[in-house]
Amino acid sequence: MTEVLAEYLQSTMASAEPEKDPEVDPAPHTDKDHGLHKCTYSRFRRLVEVGASQGIGVQDFGQTNNCLMKALAGTVKALLLVGGLCVALKYDTMTALVQVLPDDLKSVYSTAEAQKTVLQRAKNIKRPLHMLAAVPLVMVAVHDDDYTGMKRTADVALRAIELNCADWHDTLQTYGISTKDVEVVLHVTLANMYCGGGEPPGMNYDTCYKAMAASVDELWRLDPGNAWGALFTTMVPNNKQHRMKVLKSALAQAEQCGDEGAAAMALWEIAYSVLLGWEGRTFEVAHYLDLVKRAEEAHQLAASWGYTQVYNLKRTKHIWRCRGVAAGIRADIRAEPRVADNLHVEYTSEEDLDLETKHIIGWLVRLVGA
Repeated sequence: MTEVLAEYLQSTMASAEPEKDPEVDPAPHTDKDHGLHKCTYSRFRRLVEVGASQGIGVQDFGQTNNCLMKALAGTVKALLLVGGLCVALKYDTMTALVQVLPDDLKSVYSTAEAQKTVLQRAKNIKRPLHMLAAVPLVMVAVHDDDYTGMKRTADVALRAIELNCADWHDTLQTYGISTKDVEVVLHVTLANMYCGGGEPPGMNYDTCYKAMAASVDELWRLDPGNAWGALFTTMVPNNKQHRMKVLKSALAQAEQCGDEGAAAMALWEIAYSVLLGWEGRTFEVAHYLDLVKRAEEAHQLAASWGYTQVYNLKRTKHIWRCRGVAAGIRADIRAEPRVADNLHVEYTSEEDLDLETKHIIGWLVRLVGA
C-alpha cells in the first residue's frame, strides 16, 4: 500500500507542473498594471512548492497511517489552491487514493450504514485520518454525479468535525492543515452541487436552496475571501450590501495572494453587480470601465497559465454582458469624450443587458468561427 500511495503522491505532484517554463512570465505585467503579483504561474505549481516545504516525498514514507495522512492532507491543500472546488483535480488520482483507503475508513460513509443517522455515524469517527478519508470520497462522488453519496459523506464528516475539532487540532496542524480547511472544501463542494442543480433523493428545490444558503453562510464565516463562496453568495437572496461586501473581500484576498483566476471571477461579478444597481441606481462610467479593464487583465493572466474556470462558469453571460456595456460606453466616449465623466443609470433587467451585446456581436462571431 505504501508503494501505491507513493505513486499517487508522485503523480499528483507531476500533474502540478505547467507545460511552459514556470520561471518565465508568459504575459509580463507590473503590480501597478493589475494589482496582482508580478510572477504568474499555475496554482498547481504552488502545490509542488507546498509539498516540498512539507517534506512530502517518496523517501519520507514510513508508517501506513502517516503516509495516508500526508496524501489526504496534500489533497486538501491542492483543493484549497483552487478555492476548494475539485474540478481542477484529476479524477484518476482521486480514485487511486480511494482505492487504497482501508475499508474501516470508508465504511462509516457508505450505504452499509444507511440505517444510522448522521450523528450516529459521526460519533464513530474518532481519528482525524478517519475524517479526512471523506475528502477523496466526496471528490469521486462529485465526478460520478452521486449526489446522495456526496451529501451523506460531507454531512457525516462535518458533524464529526463539530464533535472533535479541539481534539484534532494539533494532529492536523502537524500536516499543515486544519479542520477549517476541510470544512471550506466540503462546503464549497456542497454549495456547488446545490447551485448546479444537484438534488439528492428526498430533497426538493426548496430544501436544496436552504441547504445551499446554509453552506454559503458557513463559507462566509470560515473564509470571507473565498472566491467560490463569493460567487455562490450572489445566488442567495441576501441584501445587496452584503453581497458586495463578500465580493470585495474575495477580490482583496485574491489580489493579496496573486490569484488571477479568483480575481477575475470576483471582478466580473462586481462589475455585473454594479450594472444591476447593487451600489446605487447610478454608477460612474469611469469606475465601471476600470472594473472591466481589471477583470480583462486578470482574466487574460489566468488564461495564460491554463486556468479555464472563468470561461467554464455557467454564468459566462455576465462576462459578455459586461463587455457589451463597456464597448457601448467606449463608443459613446469616442463620439463625445465628456461621457467618460458622466453617471450611467442602472439596468433593471437581464433582457436590457442582453441588448448591449450588440456592441460586441462581431467579436462573438469571430470567436465562434475560430
